[in-house]
Amino acid sequence: MQVTFKNVGQGDSILLEWEKEGKTHYGIIDCNIYDAKNPVLEEIIKKKVSYIDFIILSHFHFDHYSGLGELLEYLTDNKITVGIFIHTLTSMFLEIFELQENSRRVIRNTENFALNFEKANKEEILLEIDAASNKYTPIHLYDEVYLSFLAPTNQDEILLSKQKIRYSKKLSTTFPDVNFVSTVILISNKDEGILLTSDAKKHSFVRIFRKMATDKMKLHVKLIQVPHHGSLYNLEEKFWNYIKKDDKCPAIFSVGDSKKDKLPNKEVVEFFDTIGCHNISTNYVYGISDFYPGTTITDNKNPLGYNLPIFATKIKTIPKAIPHSRFQGDQILNVDF
Repeated sequence: MQVTFKNVGQGDSILLEWEKEGKTHYGIIDCNIYDAKNPVLEEIIKKKVSYIDFIILSHFHFDHYSGLGELLEYLTDNKITVGIFIHTLTSMFLEIFELQENSRRVIRNTENFALNFEKANKEEILLEIDAASNKYTPIHLYDEVYLSFLAPTNQDEILLSKQKIRYSKKLSTTFPDVNFVSTVILISNKDEGILLTSDAKKHSFVRIFRKMATDKMKLHVKLIQVPHHGSLYNLEEKFWNYIKKDDKCPAIFSVGDSKKDKLPNKEVVEFFDTIGCHNISTNYVYGISDFYPGTTITDNKNPLGYNLPIFATKIKTIPKAIPHSRFQGDQILNVDF
């Protein structure tokens, strides 16, 4: 399976590709606008994709759905069908046009998503629509490889709903956090898998860890997406120490130069390095550049960059990095099951 983390700055856009019965299949997880472009849509057009097995919206935050309306519009106009659209919008559909946001850009993209979602559904471009849940029946991809959800749970939906009620009644000033229902996706066969964590909160990993420990289940992963772009608030160390990882297991940080968020946190970058992961990122920013100061990228043939030189001395300017290198640009990883 080929997993492409598109460089969309601070956000997520993931394209999955796999072969089955001589045909290339495609799956999409999130779709973000970046620098007035839609990297996932551009890839779909470039590859002349005629059918998409699934589109998953991990959660309804702007940096994960901003390009989805445009993608759905293209698919509808070109009669490209989607096997299933899986979402975490169960408690949000009635509120999509009433987001408590001041940004016109957010409102415009939200309306665009809602209108094109409705149009795609009406014209039967989305063959099936369902909500993500840890109870969701695993989706068969090929051979013995399945896609399943470890989060969210029904309890997560309840937590989010309670937050919304308290906020609407002005019992709380905390804006409802849709990260509560963010997906944790496992793509695996019986022995090993890929863990895609989107913006899942710490409590999701605590629950997953407890269940695995109770069931004496050991998860073996070959690729990790670091939660919430490397935020320290989403790091559950017990979970990541518990699961089994490949030697130098790639840990991807999907990050951009967001002065508001300043992610990833250096402590998170250091943690994944300490537990033996091979950190890579879509941009050389904040915790990445702090932990790997003076990194020089010279090898464009090896996107994982196992042998790239790391220098300990700090430099005043960030070195120019080649696209598709270890710390800059799209990250394309091939995982054999």
